Amino acid sequence: MKTKKRFDFPEQIRLENTNKCNAHCVICPREKQTRAQGFMDESLLERILEECRGERITKFTVQGYGEPLLDKNFCRFVRRAKDTLDCPTFSVSNGSLITPGLAREMVSSGLDKVKISFYGVNKEEYEKIHTPLSFDKTRQCILNLIEAKKEAGSSMKIRLQYIGSIWRFLPFCLQWAGKTMVGFNTLHNYGHGRRYNRRENRGRCPMLDDPILQVLWNGDIVPCCYDFNGEMVLGNLYKNSIREIWRGEPYEKMRKANDRGDFSDYPICLMCDRRR
Repeated sequence: MKTKKRFDFPEQIRLENTNKCNAHCVICPREKQTRAQGFMDESLLERILEECRGERITKFTVQGYGEPLLDKNFCRFVRRAKDTLDCPTFSVSNGSLITPGLAREMVSSGLDKVKISFYGVNKEEYEKIHTPLSFDKTRQCILNLIEAKKEAGSSMKIRLQYIGSIWRFLPFCLQWAGKTMVGFNTLHNYGHGRRYNRRENRGRCPMLDDPILQVLWNGDIVPCCYDFNGEMVLGNLYKNSIREIWRGEPYEKMRKANDRGDFSDYPICLMCDRRR
């Protein structure tokens, strides 16, 4: 395979502020997560922002393998990233915790876009997937955010993400027409977490081709968001800098494997259905 351009420094930062979650959605392999759960310390965020200051950062995401709004520091983290780096900010949430007060905080935090996973057009369909969340409560939480955005005259983008049958996506669109943006996506395997799609075991890894740094709440660096259990650790920010890890031997070994199309040393990658 052809060697791709090597970036001197990551241009996208994906920061897992927590890997805890208030849901056990059937599409998500949370029952296979055995790593410690916790919240990122604010001092680590500040170290990351200081290292990124002056670099070309095109996107800063506050979310990982968990529900980011469980973290009381979420809005402060977003604001610090926005003020320090002045780049687009993004998050993904199940939306179930958005009270009117939190909605107003989110709108004023500097968050540019939030994607809300809301897989259902009715109570039965939604609650079958998003155990043990409530369809009615979460729907109201989403409306809280839409209303807060409207009241503030904010340009923040709210996108509801639907996964399921394409035929069910049409009534989903009709339900939210005129309220907010909607999007459709397909199921994925989460590396080795699920078996929804056949694995071709060929092609390049888009996560390694793109200049993305995935930081877990404890400072571990992993190659991508599909390594939900933090098994392929490439370094830790409590021990080394972003630049040292980004240019380090473990990362370069993975990039060379990507160039060769040979992921035999990385079983999770062999199981992944996102290689193209």
